[in-house]
Amino acid sequence: MKHRSIPRAGRLTCAALALCVLSIGPARGADSTRAAYLSNRGGVARTFDVILHDFRSDGEVNLTAGTGIAGVASISSPRLLATRNSVVCIASGGKDLVEVSCAGGAPRFLARGLAITGSLAIAPDEKAVAFACTIDGRSQICEVDLIGGVSRNLSANAWNDSEMAYAPDGRSLAFVTDRDGSRSVAIMQRDGLGQRVLTNDLGDDRFPCFAPAGDRIVFASSRSARGEGAFDLYSIETGGRAFSLLFQNGSYNAHPVFSPDGTHLAFLSKNLTKKLGHVVLMDVPSGQVRTITDSLAYLKGPPAFSSHGRYLVFEHNTIRDCEIMLFDMLSGDLRNISNTGSWDCGPSF
Repeated sequence: MKHRSIPRAGRLTCAALALCVLSIGPARGADSTRAAYLSNRGGVARTFDVILHDFRSDGEVNLTAGTGIAGVASISSPRLLATRNSVVCIASGGKDLVEVSCAGGAPRFLARGLAITGSLAIAPDEKAVAFACTIDGRSQICEVDLIGGVSRNLSANAWNDSEMAYAPDGRSLAFVTDRDGSRSVAIMQRDGLGQRVLTNDLGDDRFPCFAPAGDRIVFASSRSARGEGAFDLYSIETGGRAFSLLFQNGSYNAHPVFSPDGTHLAFLSKNLTKKLGHVVLMDVPSGQVRTITDSLAYLKGPPAFSSHGRYLVFEHNTIRDCEIMLFDMLSGDLRNISNTGSWDCGPSF
């Protein structure tokens, strides 16, 4: 594929950012048995709290109730940080990132007054968080240092950039840019330099995801889709070579995510009316796929693997609500861990 340099523009000019962190104390070296998600079980429409759920005991705690944090955004997908014993989420209707300690005390705002337009990506060392933010009318990839609270515009160019993902070594990020007139997958160094577009302008390319080895990126694309609205999965090396079709079934396939050991790829697959969706697991060495949600009607949102890859969480919509489902990769068990009759969404480990 042809590489194209992306010139850089000014630095981040929006107001300081804000974050929400809490102590959860997971066992070091053990797979996570806790998931964080959003819930509106408080009864106010479009107003969410962050719930921390231990699925071994089915115990849970509302992390944001009584903290003064308001307007937790449905786009947040709160992120657990094992090394910091914390959770990061988006608050104030997409304007703030907030940090709250489980040990008590007032939430600490690292920055405020943003226009966050997408979910969060956590750096592998868990010292920074990236997100898409509207600056001067354009969507840019921004990052905030979780230690010092310093924020910056990483992509800083004249186009719209979104849907970022850190490389496993944390030295670079993949993202989606519209500089070709359609969405394409690009890559840049952690400091925002060396921006290169990896794919061409044939169709829209979405949801880039690094393989655990860091040598290739899997993404969804409409470039050769068999039907209006269909997206297939493709793979490309980070150097722009070895571009190949990975999965095609005539449906809308999105949100690919690798298991930590790279043996499995989970993704969402919907029919073209997008009224029926399933979570699909691909065995990476063989390329064989299987649906793990045959008993469910409608899935949405990106799935997420636990730290060692045994568990997978994702959303399940019903007519009346949305619930959090947990799949055990070893036993094959699938169960509802929220089951509240409220709108529970955005799960992650």
